[in-house]
Amino acid sequence: MQSVIYQLTLVIGLAMLAILLIRGVSLQEALIRSGLVLVAVLFLLIIAGNILRLSMRSRETEEGEIEES
Repeated sequence: MQSVIYQLTLVIGLAMLAILLIRGVSLQEALIRSGLVLVAVLFLLIIAGNILRLSMRSRETEEGEIEES
């Protein structure tokens, strides 16, 4: 799961960097902007992954309780 998150983050960051460079932004500014986007996207993807994992665990727990009763 973590490798998928890191791969998605890398692809999004490289795409952002390419878009900024095509638009004519300086390399230094493009690296800073795409780096900030990378950090934000990584943070959001990790939070989304944790929420997904918690919801799957709660579903498994609910199914186990239903089968027992």
